[in-house]
Amino acid sequence: MRRSILIVICLALIPSLLAAYAFGIKHFERKVYNQLRVDQADAIGRSKFSRLEPVLVERQFVQEIEENWVCKGKHSEHLEAAFQSMGVDLNIKNIIWLFHFRMPNFSWADSELNLRHSIIRGFQIALEPISIDGKMYMTPDGCRMVIKPYDTGAIIYTQTQSGVEEAIWHKLDR
Repeated sequence: MRRSILIVICLALIPSLLAAYAFGIKHFERKVYNQLRVDQADAIGRSKFSRLEPVLVERQFVQEIEENWVCKGKHSEHLEAAFQSMGVDLNIKNIIWLFHFRMPNFSWADSELNLRHSIIRGFQIALEPISIDGKMYMTPDGCRMVIKPYDTGAIIYTQTQSGVEEAIWHKLDR
């Protein structure tokens, strides 16, 4: 009789302990996730650069930079690696999506979704440029985007057959 009571108590206690353990892990996960959300909200509140406003410009705007400024480097490897890690295609539209991504509320039911949102936020922190005027300049065809981090500099994103190329341009003093 004692043995059967002991077995019943153990069978009742084990799921309770597992549930408490799982709740503790979820609570910690929620705490870390919400800290990322708070950090994002604080960054948006402190800086006028956090939400880039899209502005349509003619192709001549981009051509003037390319003809009169000096290209300091073209690369796309870091963008390719980041977007591949996020499971998102690399194109101008998705770069804009990344720059405007806002973390949704924590999901108690889907840990993988929480992890995905945290990874996306991490890449957003690493890749989002600062814009001196708070704007991203887009050509009407959506294949080129320019962000000006300072008066004499520009980052030009160009959609190519193989993905997106990022080029850094500097204005020469004449």
